Amino acid sequence: MYLKQIVVVVAACCLMTSGAFAQQDKHTSGKISPQELSRFHAEYARYAKENGIDDSRVPSATNYRLEKPAENVRLLSILEAISNNQAIFDQLELVDDQEQDVKRILEQYQGLNEDLARKAEGASDETRSFYEGQYRQECRKLTSELSEVLVSFQSMELLDSAIGSGGLLEMLTKPTLASKYVDLSDAQKRRLKEKQEELGREIQEFIQQKRKDASAIFEEELNGEQKQRLVEFFGADRVSQSFETASSESLIRQSGLELKPEEFFGPKIKEWRKVEKKIRDN
Repeated sequence: MYLKQIVVVVAACCLMTSGAFAQQDKHTSGKISPQELSRFHAEYARYAKENGIDDSRVPSATNYRLEKPAENVRLLSILEAISNNQAIFDQLELVDDQEQDVKRILEQYQGLNEDLARKAEGASDETRSFYEGQYRQECRKLTSELSEVLVSFQSMELLDSAIGSGGLLEMLTKPTLASKYVDLSDAQKRRLKEKQEELGREIQEFIQQKRKDASAIFEEELNGEQKQRLVEFFGADRVSQSFETASSESLIRQSGLELKPEEFFGPKIKEWRKVEKKIRDN
């Protein structure tokens, strides 16, 4: 959602700057007339509605803890990931009929995945989208059912083992199912934290400079009247946020470039897949 908002901001910038040149003679005062401003807002509102963009609040990182377990389909994917490893599975401390019910739900979930893959193969984009919508609805039903089977601490154990915004460091240095299974020593945790902090500071400095560079491009290219119209339309905070809160991925997308595969998976994905293949072979 956040990325969509950034793209819309940039698109709107292009729309308004081109419109400003066409309307230059009509606005000698440097102010957009209320009628034109209303038209711009209406066009933007229509675009946001058509593309499912919620622009009513400042973008923020998703916090999975704010989602109710009954509505968090991540439960299913995490549960499936650990289901083949009894050592981790036992950490959930399932009792009585829980284990049987959980395995039944997992079988249904796996069946949904297989069914979607079969239906989507060779289908058009529209048809695939329809099947994916059905799939999501069924996943929500299964998640609700799973949340009735699990007790609160079991649901949170699963959700805490999702790799969230804190990445592997957070997940492996806190008491989660994953950290218990990987079993890092205190010395390893300390070294990981120190090295990650050092890398994090370097990344922060680099991204901050690139945010300034991205903002400067617009500051230098737009004339005074165009800057004024931009702020009239979006407000100073919204214009600033499009750069000041942009991630490296957002900055790349703002440039109009597509992300390369290695920027999604990383250059070392082959090394981790070798480990995965070794596990499967054994």
